[in-house]
Amino acid sequence: ANLFSIDYFTLGFDEFVDKYKIRKKIKLPMSKQRYERIFSDLTNDQKSVVFDDNSSSMLILAGPGTGKTKVLVNKIAYMIVECDYKPEHFLMLTFTRSAAHEFKQRLFDLLSDLAYDIDIYTFHGYATELAGISFDNNQKSENNFDQLIPEVTKKLKSDELFLPFKNAVILDEFQDVNDESFRFIIELYKQFSQMKNEDRYSDVRMIAVGDDDQCIMEMTNGANIGFMRKFVESFEDREDGHRKWYKLSDNFRSKSKIVECNNLFVSQIHDRLDPNKKILPVKKQSGDVHLNYYRTPYFLTALLPLVQSSNNITIALLAHENEQVLDIYSILKEDTSLDVSYL
Repeated sequence: ANLFSIDYFTLGFDEFVDKYKIRKKIKLPMSKQRYERIFSDLTNDQKSVVFDDNSSSMLILAGPGTGKTKVLVNKIAYMIVECDYKPEHFLMLTFTRSAAHEFKQRLFDLLSDLAYDIDIYTFHGYATELAGISFDNNQKSENNFDQLIPEVTKKLKSDELFLPFKNAVILDEFQDVNDESFRFIIELYKQFSQMKNEDRYSDVRMIAVGDDDQCIMEMTNGANIGFMRKFVESFEDREDGHRKWYKLSDNFRSKSKIVECNNLFVSQIHDRLDPNKKILPVKKQSGDVHLNYYRTPYFLTALLPLVQSSNNITIALLAHENEQVLDIYSILKEDTSLDVSYL
């Protein structure tokens, strides 16, 4: 402590901050606790993603429960506090408003007011922002909303729209990208790469995260995991000729039996990016998995007694369509002793 005090009053500013390695810390508008949270509680796989300073394009294969959101939030924070990226030069795109809200909240928890400057949108939300238009709920079901992203992409190509400068693009749930949204991403990348800015000291960084086993939008919007492969070709790392792959495999959410069941199920999926990919349970408890098959359209009537007789504290019921979810919800609500939530 005495030497620190002596150096504080005798050394020049640059010599002092370099000697005690505090240059980054003294210019950050955040607490020491927040700063340290960026670097703590990360697995080796997560650290590899967060601390990669070199790859201009990164594709992260993140299985269920592997800390995807934590990794992306910490990655953004690391780039801001250690790599001098400005918050206002980030663009994050996802597919749902709930995901966008979660990222905003998690970033605020880590970066405080700095998070307000980071642009986080759904794909359609960002296209709407660029076009300077808005839709009410009735209009969203019409053709003009469906054609929004292709129209905005077309106008970007012809320089009809103003595009603010960005040098870091984060793409969430990349397995749900379809042809229209991929063309939109490509055009954004081209436009950002051509921009001149005093803060532009490196290539535009493209960071995408997704799980090729969870392409649930394939039957809805034409999503295809083939666009995850195209990411490799479209955003090559100019320094060494290829982009960087990462894989997050440690599951923090579920007990081992559930993880084992998941691995068995997804192994039957064809055309996986990594056919040998497996999720590894972090939790040591075994847990239980019970599968109930119903070969009748009247299976809904069997759900209520099944739930009522269960000893489990929490139960998740999944359905293929929203209409089925509403039917299940209505049936379970008949028992007022059940705490039922519709997600």
